[in-house]
Amino acid sequence: AGLGLALARTLTEMQGGTLHINSQKDRGTLVTVSLPFNSEEPDAGRGNTMQVTPERTDLLRDMVTSMKDKRILVADPDERLCELLSNYLEIFEVQTSLVHDMKSLIHELQENPPDLLMIDINMPGPENMSKFLYRLGKDRRFSRIPILGTCAVHRMPDTGEIRNLSVSDFLRKPFSFTDVGTKIRKYLT
Repeated sequence: AGLGLALARTLTEMQGGTLHINSQKDRGTLVTVSLPFNSEEPDAGRGNTMQVTPERTDLLRDMVTSMKDKRILVADPDERLCELLSNYLEIFEVQTSLVHDMKSLIHELQENPPDLLMIDINMPGPENMSKFLYRLGKDRRFSRIPILGTCAVHRMPDTGEIRNLSVSDFLRKPFSFTDVGTKIRKYLT
């Protein structure tokens, strides 16, 4: 989706670092990330710095350990968005399955139920999404699976419709990866 370099630059600058790009046509691109080593130095106006402490490292390690090998099923007709989410979720060492239509979703749910389902609530299908999610919640095989409903901001249903969707939580598109990580950790740890 072309977001990798933008995300890397933002994360680098948040830590008080710099990102330098040297690109040559037909040869490739070299990206150099420089991060401050001495956490005692002032920020120098390059962004918010965050010291990586053993506690923060342990927290991330514990999160990865608790989520490792869990399975997330992402159901969204936007294949590029699914790939982007899949790449992000690799950080947590979870298994990710991607489906882009209701027929594939139903097949995947029956063959290999996930630990978490992320589904676009406007995904086209043979029946109304609220009916589908209601039936899913009533089925003993799937009733314990947390469901994160996703939706583009411009296609957002009203509050009453959201409550009727029988979802555990909701994520608005375009995603904030902080929100995605927070919500996934909430339901997988």
